Amino acid sequence: MKINLFNIFLNHVNTFPEKTAYKFEKTALTYRQTAILSLKLSRYLKKIGVKQGTHLGIISHNSLEFALLFWSCAYLEAVLVPLMPSYPDETIKNLSQATDIEFMLMEKNIFPGKKQLVEKLRIFPIPEINDLISEPADAPIKESDVEPEAPFIITLTSGSTSQPKPIVFSQAAKIARSLNGAKEIYEISKNDITIVSTPMYHSMGMRMSLLPLLIGATGVILPRFSPALWIERVEKDSVTFAIVVSNQIEAVLDFLEKENINIKSLKKLVSSSYALKLETKKRFLDRVKCRFYECYGASEIGIATNIEFEEDSAKLDSVGSPLPYVDIKIFDEHNRPRPSLKEGEIAVKTITLFSGYYKNAQATERSFWDGYFKTGDVGYLDKDGFLYYRGRGKDIIKYGAINLYPVDIENVLLRFKGVRECAVIGMEDKYLGEVPWAAIVAEEKIEKRELRKFCLENLADYETPVDFIFVDAIPKSELGKVQKFKLKDSLIKEYKIKRMHLV
Repeated sequence: MKINLFNIFLNHVNTFPEKTAYKFEKTALTYRQTAILSLKLSRYLKKIGVKQGTHLGIISHNSLEFALLFWSCAYLEAVLVPLMPSYPDETIKNLSQATDIEFMLMEKNIFPGKKQLVEKLRIFPIPEINDLISEPADAPIKESDVEPEAPFIITLTSGSTSQPKPIVFSQAAKIARSLNGAKEIYEISKNDITIVSTPMYHSMGMRMSLLPLLIGATGVILPRFSPALWIERVEKDSVTFAIVVSNQIEAVLDFLEKENINIKSLKKLVSSSYALKLETKKRFLDRVKCRFYECYGASEIGIATNIEFEEDSAKLDSVGSPLPYVDIKIFDEHNRPRPSLKEGEIAVKTITLFSGYYKNAQATERSFWDGYFKTGDVGYLDKDGFLYYRGRGKDIIKYGAINLYPVDIENVLLRFKGVRECAVIGMEDKYLGEVPWAAIVAEEKIEKRELRKFCLENLADYETPVDFIFVDAIPKSELGKVQKFKLKDSLIKEYKIKRMHLV
């Protein structure tokens, strides 16, 4: 038997066929039902023309049907290309061409609003669970002959940049990320109950959809995230393990404190996506009685570091130490390794790497040096090997000959009473290159002069933002990553300050 995704899942089907595999709202599927329905979906895919190597797009919100599609494509060796439902039609057409999508499956609720798109692409509705149940089953359930290194998913980088790049993942990479990067690191087992709280068309949602069935556990799928719904399902379904993005933790924590609720079932929680604020880490440790971790990673590499806050309380401002199968180096601008405590670009060597950027061998090659993937992030390693994240390399503000790190300024601003959120960006300056500006989401009225005084007391004068712009919201991706390119564009447009010298 080949060690591919479907066969690992099938082993659990044969071991405990009546165990619950997935829960979604009021519906639950056993392992056997999940396998049978996945194969029925495979039969439907073959009927419309999907075969080995076919690039199959999907536009859908979280659902059981989406989860089944992972296993169907794994079985058929089709390549799944998930796209965000919120993409405009023109973007969907462009991304479909860029990723060579041959067929598109679309959630029935989305279908009516995409009539123009239907005329351009070969789009089919996703069969619903009840329709699949009514279809006759194939018997027996056969193992898959797909090679583990076969391409499985093409996903798009998301979040902080305006130019998403298609990333190819093999089945082997997804297996390693679940078994080596979660099961072993966090010591989870078939007795655990996990939860999917991010969109399944993003890498984290995919991973958390696959993880429970690769280890014989049970997975709860949320249709969408809200702190109230997440807490409700964690308690109702006795969820024991979760990997969630950082902004979700902050929302959950705020809700728990406001409603004076305590979570009892949760044993382990991992914060992902971007670094938590130190204040949030301390508040969470005080409020939630479970083992609490933070990790650092990227779509291309998976999780690279991990820290358990109670065990490493002296390192709360780090993002942890490398996992056992990960090696991290810090490179300078000439790809030379930097010593401890010296900042540079974070570069990672790991067994959970992506297969490359789709149809872009040059970009793939440029991303590596001596076998290490260059993340584009800036940080440093301390003498104990713990990684400290400083920010995106492109997020550095070039103030004359000085590099300014927005995260340093943001951390100070967040300490000012009344600042709920903030983002610091570099604006063009004809004399200095770039100068820092701060966008502020305030909880109460704030006087700019008081904020400026506070910054001058806690930052160097050149780090103090030239101006503070109060906004209703800071643009973010669906995973909560601040989209500074959108923020900068809106400020340039609104305040007409491009290429002005600001004093």
